[in-house]
Amino acid sequence: MEVYTQKEVADLLGVSKATVYHYGKQKKIIKILDPHRLHREAHYEKTEVDRLVHEKQSFPTGMSPNEVAKKLGFCTKCL
Repeated sequence: MEVYTQKEVADLLGVSKATVYHYGKQKKIIKILDPHRLHREAHYEKTEVDRLVHEKQSFPTGMSPNEVAKKLGFCTKCL
C-alpha cells in the first residue's frame, strides 16, 4: 500500500497539517494507524488523497479574499 505523509498531503492539497488531521477525523481521507508508533508523522492512503486532490481541482472554490479586494480596487493592506 502506498502512502503519503501528513506534510505531503498538506502540500498537495494546499492546506495546513492541522486541516489534514481534521480531514482524517472527518473520514475524508483514510489515516493509516501505526500501532507501534514507529513513525512520528501520520500517514494517509495515497489513493484517497489523490481522489481528494482530483476533486479539489475539478471544483475550484473561486478567488481568495485578497484577489477579490484587488479586483475591486481596494487597498489590501488597508483591510
